[in-house]
Amino acid sequence: MPYPSPVLVSDLQNYLNDSSTDPDIIYLFEQSLNAATDRVYTYLGRDYTASARTVIFWGDGGTRHRIAEEAATILSWEYRDTDGNVSLGDITKLKLFEDGLLIIAHDVTFLPGYEHHITFMPPLTLLCPDAVRQVILEIAATIYEESKRGRGILVIESEWQTGTSGERYKELDERHEKILAPYRRYL
Repeated sequence: MPYPSPVLVSDLQNYLNDSSTDPDIIYLFEQSLNAATDRVYTYLGRDYTASARTVIFWGDGGTRHRIAEEAATILSWEYRDTDGNVSLGDITKLKLFEDGLLIIAHDVTFLPGYEHHITFMPPLTLLCPDAVRQVILEIAATIYEESKRGRGILVIESEWQTGTSGERYKELDERHEKILAPYRRYL
């Protein structure tokens, strides 16, 4: 899934000391940033895009559910029975606690045997950390520089691996893995 890069094309140009205005070169910068962003976010198991997220879980008759990432606002709640029939839940009955990591239902329960879908927005302050941006910038610069070496492609053959769905990712070096370690989600 392509993510918008938190690094601007102008940042990559400054990093590379390249002030080109050629649309083809700008496009190559954008593609390098997109490939690097996708690789880093895939490695981290998370992204820093300010967009709605949905958590899906099976109800257990309880009133609490812990989520893996911070929520600022609950947008919708629906639950489905085993036949796929959808019912809407009342989001005013749901409250966020523990910095948005715990959803508590008030006067209702998460019905057992139903698949619950809760859509929420992460906090706007959940910006991409500078360390993650820096790694994206460095990988994008490497991809861009290697693409200029006559192959016309955004790959470094000896350092790429094939993902489970056929994507090709540039492997992160040990330094990048150490920088990203505090931000990686282990689920």
